[in-house]
Amino acid sequence: MPVNKYAALITGRSQTFINALSVKDLAVLDFSTAGHAVYNLGHIGYVDLTEYHGGAFSASLDETSLALGCDAALFAAAREIKNGGFDNIFLMPSSLGAVLGFDLKALAENLEREVGAAVFYVNLKLDADFFEGAVGFWTALVKKYAVKREKRKNTANILGGFNCLEQKNNHHSIAALLKKTGISVNTDNLAMSVEECARLTSAEFNVVASRAALEAAEYLKENFGMPYVVFNAMSKKSVDDFLGAAAALTGKRFSPEPDAVYHDVLTRVANIVEATGRRVICFADADTLDKIKDCFNAAGADGKYFCSHHGTEYEYIDINDFVDRYKGSDEIIFTYGEICRYFQNSAAVAYSGGGFRLLTPLADAFCGVEGAYRLFKKLSAALVAAKN
Repeated sequence: MPVNKYAALITGRSQTFINALSVKDLAVLDFSTAGHAVYNLGHIGYVDLTEYHGGAFSASLDETSLALGCDAALFAAAREIKNGGFDNIFLMPSSLGAVLGFDLKALAENLEREVGAAVFYVNLKLDADFFEGAVGFWTALVKKYAVKREKRKNTANILGGFNCLEQKNNHHSIAALLKKTGISVNTDNLAMSVEECARLTSAEFNVVASRAALEAAEYLKENFGMPYVVFNAMSKKSVDDFLGAAAALTGKRFSPEPDAVYHDVLTRVANIVEATGRRVICFADADTLDKIKDCFNAAGADGKYFCSHHGTEYEYIDINDFVDRYKGSDEIIFTYGEICRYFQNSAAVAYSGGGFRLLTPLADAFCGVEGAYRLFKKLSAALVAAKN
């Protein structure tokens, strides 16, 4: 029986690679065998239509180098990268390194001394998932490059976790919301260079748009006195609360305005929820679950939530075990698009990164009130279908 019966989520190592490629002027260096490099780095469907800014390089290990403990190929590759114009290198974690116990800290320090480039790394366990990879990468990047800068008034950073089209669209939506209170974006970590990372501390505060960026935000708060506000929601109340908190951090006042359209839509959805009385089973990453739960609570919908990775208050379940549990049942399932076909009544609210696809329309975001409308549409359709 294959390990992945129905679908697979990307690994922590792959997630660090995907996120690193979004950082302008950053080179990614993998030190492993050719086969392991393919395993770690080849699974990149999750990036969707992402534009790569950095360069990806591999220093391949052979049997002789492994037997002798020789890392000459790594230093040769780093010199080539430096000579090619990159002053910043991310030393990838690898499955082989995890097994053999590579000391990435020592390697990074030696590379900096010998090559003259800034080098940082992330230590990941062999079974680290995509969430751990995202947390590790953004935290390591911020710790390496963030330095004290003079504050720019009425500015904020947006800190996300995953370099994919959906989250980038979410950041555009958040930027538009901030603009309503006279706050501009200083740096967006899903579209920044190493130099822009160094300027993170010039903003007045951080907007944490993903749990995977929370550790980095805590570091900036503890070491540079930067407050942060978390926003990863869709209901109007959550939007108003976010804008109120953001305004307060810059000495402004925010007065929520009524939204008749939202109120009308919410009332109709709540009526459908009450009339059908069905529960929705939700299986996705924690960021997606947070937004769904916020929306369901606003509409009075009953949801049961399962998380696809460890490290949260949600109950964890493996993606293949989830399919086995609910395959053939009449439950309403909100989950990854790649496994929706296994359920009678389902809707895609997330993607596993299992393959390349074109997302349309390209401007869609899955946060704020516009995101709520899209989720309410899926919810209403699923509840009515289940009732009939």
